[in-house]
Amino acid sequence: ADSIRVRPGTVTDAGPAYALDPRMNNTHRAIHEALRDGGRVSFLPGPISVGGGATWPAGTPVVSGVAGLPGRVARWSGEWGVNAIGVGEPASGARLERLRVGLYKPWSANMDEGWTRWVFERWGVPFDTLHDAQVRAGGLNARYDAIVIPSESYRTLMEGPRRAHADYAGGLGEQGSAALKRFVEEGGTLVLLDEAVTFGIRELDIPVRDVNAGQDTADVRRWYAPGSLLRVRWDSS
Repeated sequence: ADSIRVRPGTVTDAGPAYALDPRMNNTHRAIHEALRDGGRVSFLPGPISVGGGATWPAGTPVVSGVAGLPGRVARWSGEWGVNAIGVGEPASGARLERLRVGLYKPWSANMDEGWTRWVFERWGVPFDTLHDAQVRAGGLNARYDAIVIPSESYRTLMEGPRRAHADYAGGLGEQGSAALKRFVEEGGTLVLLDEAVTFGIRELDIPVRDVNAGQDTADVRRWYAPGSLLRVRWDSS
């Protein structure tokens, strides 16, 4: 065989809405499809019993209000391996009815932006491409809930590519940095990938320390762990 077949999921009960297994990556794929076609997604405030003494945690998504939902759920289960349970329309929980995402694209060649865009397109994540001038113009909260900055050096983000044509020079600059800071302060979510984190440390007053700063190559390599699965403990206080 030249492909890997997904193990089909299970669909239990029927209802006007369906809870989807939050432990599965393809559940997010289903969420994006439902939102694209006018559906609603709510995230349950508490755990939900799924039978046999098992539970799904708080934050389990519930999809409703989209045409042909039972057929969609059957397809999600068969093709993507998503587990689903028919439930009533949730009376509480955070509701998401659309996604407003901006993906920043620097004028320098950027492989990370290309891969991120590929993932968004493959998974049905709606997004706008943002260039420097659009960020510098501000007013980002009126258009976006989340902005993603791909991996790029701090200098290139702020100053743009070297020897660039005037139409593509300048980077984010102080004006763009201020616009992104305002976006976060007014409730927006800013996602900084890999090397772009340095922008957050230097420009957004994030209270973290760059452990690589001032270290030689041998020391930096100790912290570089591509592809690793790491356990993270969040201090929510």
